Amino acid sequence: QRVYDAFVDVWDCEELWVTLDRLNLNPPNVRNRDRALIEPTDRGFDIELHWDIDTTLGVPPQRVQGIIALNDTSPETGGFQCDPELFRRFEEWKLAQPDGRDPIRPDIDRAEYPVVRPDLHPGDLLIWNGLLAHGVARNTSENGVRAVQYLSMMPALEEHAKLRRSRVESWRHLRTPRWNRTLVGDPVLHESKRYPTAELSPLGSRLLGLTSWHEEAAAEAEPAAPTGEPACAASA
Repeated sequence: QRVYDAFVDVWDCEELWVTLDRLNLNPPNVRNRDRALIEPTDRGFDIELHWDIDTTLGVPPQRVQGIIALNDTSPETGGFQCDPELFRRFEEWKLAQPDGRDPIRPDIDRAEYPVVRPDLHPGDLLIWNGLLAHGVARNTSENGVRAVQYLSMMPALEEHAKLRRSRVESWRHLRTPRWNRTLVGDPVLHESKRYPTAELSPLGSRLLGLTSWHEEAAAEAEPAAPTGEPACAASA
């Protein structure tokens, strides 16, 4: 409820869906997990600092991202880092960039646009705007593991019947969402073969899309084809 309430404040909207996302475990970046083994590129995704949206668009999409920390952060175990100064001066910085710049990897002087790492403790919820460049700092510890749950919410798209049905099927059959190409899933199918479908609270049923925000009755077996437009618009 507290996590939901936080995203209600962000979006100024009560009718939300939760993302179907991943747990991230970052063990020490050594031996076969050493980042030095990743072939460097001049463009594209960079673990250290990136955006998850195309920042060259005239009107970038509104995106809210979040993580829940599952353990304490420390300088050695790495973890979430971001560039708040670049976010604050983004429009100014953008005007000085050449045509054809990388849409998801910022080319910055870190002395002028310093990267910072917030201290997080178990249960801390961190929410950020999609225009905030962010990444994961290297884990240089001997045996520490950084653990977070990726979690965000957005205005419910109940009029998108196919997407809503896919979300429900992912929950019911413990299946990786087919519409999210970044979630590769587990070919061994540990979850779907060993565990039952998760039980949902009334709020959880609405955040998944099993129950419409406009329904007062208990969750139905299949989501009905919704009608009408969302009752609230993105305003973050």
